[in-house]
Amino acid sequence: MITILEKSYNYQNNIIGDAAPSGSQSKTAYNATTLTLTQLLNYKKTLAERHNFSALLGHENYYLNSRVLSGNKTGIIALGINELDNFTTIGGLTSYQDTYKMESVFGEVKYNLDQKYFISATLRRDASSKFASDKRWGNFWSAGAAWLINEESFMKSINWIDQLKLRASYGETGSDGSAYYGWQSLYNIKPNNTVPAYYLAAAANPALSWETNKTADIALEFSLFKNRLRGSVEAYKRASSNLIFNVPLPANAGTTSITRNIGTMYNKGIEFDLTVTPVKVKDFTWDFTLNGSVFKNEITKMPTETPTIISGTKQYKVGQSIYQFWLRQWVGVDPQTGSSIYLDDASTAGNTIYTTDINRARFDYSGSAIPDISGGIKNVFTYKSLSLSSILSYSLGGKFYDSNYSALMAVNSSYGKSFHQDVLNRWQKPGDITNVPRVDDTDATNLNAGTSTRWLVDNNFLVLRNITLAYTIPVKYVSKLKLSRINVFASGDNLLYLTPRKGLDPTTSFSGTNSSSYIPSRIFSFGANVSF
Repeated sequence: MITILEKSYNYQNNIIGDAAPSGSQSKTAYNATTLTLTQLLNYKKTLAERHNFSALLGHENYYLNSRVLSGNKTGIIALGINELDNFTTIGGLTSYQDTYKMESVFGEVKYNLDQKYFISATLRRDASSKFASDKRWGNFWSAGAAWLINEESFMKSINWIDQLKLRASYGETGSDGSAYYGWQSLYNIKPNNTVPAYYLAAAANPALSWETNKTADIALEFSLFKNRLRGSVEAYKRASSNLIFNVPLPANAGTTSITRNIGTMYNKGIEFDLTVTPVKVKDFTWDFTLNGSVFKNEITKMPTETPTIISGTKQYKVGQSIYQFWLRQWVGVDPQTGSSIYLDDASTAGNTIYTTDINRARFDYSGSAIPDISGGIKNVFTYKSLSLSSILSYSLGGKFYDSNYSALMAVNSSYGKSFHQDVLNRWQKPGDITNVPRVDDTDATNLNAGTSTRWLVDNNFLVLRNITLAYTIPVKYVSKLKLSRINVFASGDNLLYLTPRKGLDPTTSFSGTNSSSYIPSRIFSFGANVSF
């Protein structure tokens, strides 16, 4: 059993900012308890020294209970005391809890002949409290096979191949989504002229069921030239059906959305992992690893009643990707007036019309968050007992919607607001050529260009994740201390971010959007690993 307790505090002073002139204090306590019970039975058997069998049978229960208590008060009495009792007016007080349960029964069978031919199969049955009792259980299975080609007799004469393995598999897995109570009607309690009243917060969908992912893959693993070149190449396709989404409802439905199984999509791609040892001499070795991934995503089915669904900066539609941006088409800044210019929705192929009214701006697909290729690079240099390693991650192609930058560039009437330094490049007089509109609070909505291509950037980046220098002290010295091994090291994490904009961390989300977060801090570590 694991219990997690988190507390957060938010004090806002009474001098400047959103809480001025009264000041405010908020406190939130989060408590989560999880319990996992697993029972396993394993069986192994070898017959005639050639036939190797193994089997596994298991049962698992998972339980989660999370509790939240949050309060806010305004009107500070005595400065320097940030307790709720030191504030006069209750701004909000709420508490709630969530409970989630899951039960699974699963089994696996494996067989190999002469450690050369391998087959396996799994079957599992899962039940989730996120579904009604008649939809709760889902059945999922998988099967796989592998062939160790280098063990064949016809490969023995090829001495530059150390290992060659072909494998393939097909399987089905299930996802129960993120909504704990999508199959039930939920109601909120709010005062109606001081009288308690119920209103519909979430519509019930008792037909809600498991989202299913069907994955097929084939891969080749290899080691060549006495292990100087090794790696793998894999191709896969995953089709997801009965996708679980919150679907918008009309205003007369009494609530804004309902959780449904609405559509089908697929992901397909290629992944590779290659390691080469360019230099290997008596005391020095250099290993270089490059891995990468390319893939495509496409929606193949949407419900008839909602053929398109807008979700934030995306619009889901058959033939498009869930990572495709759906944004207003921002063109630039008028050099004569400093206004934001948009492509007018009335534009046609032969007649391009521009507008400064954001409400007339055309929405259109504006590129995808999916990169052309992404992956990592690793170098390891070893000289005797000394080693130096580095890890980088990279991405080429794709788009990123920088909502943090959008918030820092938005001009409005809020006082105590922070701005990005790029605001200094704003339009100021006729003839100015810039990509930052004029500062004018009376026309802020049109000028700020919310949810538009103004905030979309090319998402090419290179991040230096880690550098580590390590030294293993020779055994003849370590043994005198009655120890078996001592390794001392110095390392640095998050040392360099080459990103589309300073301060942008595009690694936070594959969907190409960010939240209020900073680039991870640089961390420098020094230590020793000791074995007794």
